[in-house]
Amino acid sequence: MRLLAAYLRDERPAGCATAQCFVVLRGPSAGGPLTEAGMRSVFRTHRARSGALRVRPHRLRHSYGTELAAAGIDLLVLQDLPIAPLGQAMLTDRVQWLRTEMLKTRVAHGYCSRNLVAEACSYANICEQCDNFATSVEFAPTLQSQLADVTALREDAEARGWDTEVARHARVLHSLTRQLDRLAHSTSPSTTTSHQSQSRLIEIFFGIITRQAIRCGTFTSVKQLISAIETFIDGWNDRSTPFIWTKSADDILTKAHRQTTSNTRH
Repeated sequence: MRLLAAYLRDERPAGCATAQCFVVLRGPSAGGPLTEAGMRSVFRTHRARSGALRVRPHRLRHSYGTELAAAGIDLLVLQDLPIAPLGQAMLTDRVQWLRTEMLKTRVAHGYCSRNLVAEACSYANICEQCDNFATSVEFAPTLQSQLADVTALREDAEARGWDTEVARHARVLHSLTRQLDRLAHSTSPSTTTSHQSQSRLIEIFFGIITRQAIRCGTFTSVKQLISAIETFIDGWNDRSTPFIWTKSADDILTKAHRQTTSNTRH
């Protein structure tokens, strides 16, 4: 902004016939509006002098937006500035959305776009990459659709040279593929029942450990906690014996259905 103020104060000729900010400074067209072709000519000249041959005017547009964002300008205001595609609104059409020059995220039930000046969202696809993320067979079609779109986004990011976005989409692809593979191997009724039974037994045993070894103790470190759990498990294994029924089924059912001998109502 200081450079812009210096330009307006020291370089822009007084009494220009145009209201445009940038004008031709020398030659017969001095004071006239700077055209797009003239701007590119000036840019090529200074690019050659600086040696930064890979720089394009396109980068300056985003640098301008980044400076405004860093200065605290609200992103909603940035979207209204005529420096497209910085000001592009979110597109809901899938094909147009995939082609936009924005940071794109495919979430389970929709699409998200984020302006380049805002940089990558730190929460993008955070659920799909979480170790606690769980899904079920009914969501398989949604996950497959999301997988196809994220694959397209990774290819799009590769073509644009956005290495960090490529890495992010690759992590999401890995997670979605792993979840779909798990669903594919858990659709068998016998496998599902066996898995549920094992999970239930694990829950029961953890409940026993909690009640008998953890809840009644005091631990000043994780090492002490682990030692107490291991000691309890060793003792449990040493004392464990097969369960033997001492009553017949008829005895148990008779006891379960016996009549009460007292009335607790007052």
